Amino acid sequence: MRLRFVVGVLAVVSGLCLAAAQARLSEDPRLQKTISLWLRMEPLSAALQAISQETGVQLSVESTAPRDKVALFVENRPAHEILERLATLFRYEWR
Repeated sequence: MRLRFVVGVLAVVSGLCLAAAQARLSEDPRLQKTISLWLRMEPLSAALQAISQETGVQLSVESTAPRDKVALFVENRPAHEILERLATLFRYEWR
């Protein structure tokens, strides 16, 4: 019983932390810009470079991150939304 309570509290706290981090992305006016991307199985670093070019925000992948590939077919979506979904997909976080 106690373990379930602790796990439940940790889940809620981690969810709130993730929501707070995502809220910060959406507050950056540069990431409000709507962009369109058409990338077929590109490294995540290339996708972030494309978003950087569109928004002027410097984005990068840590060298410890695996070389994940991503297909992005996005039309007229806010950059922060794309970044939030990428983080969720790969279980990464923005710093």
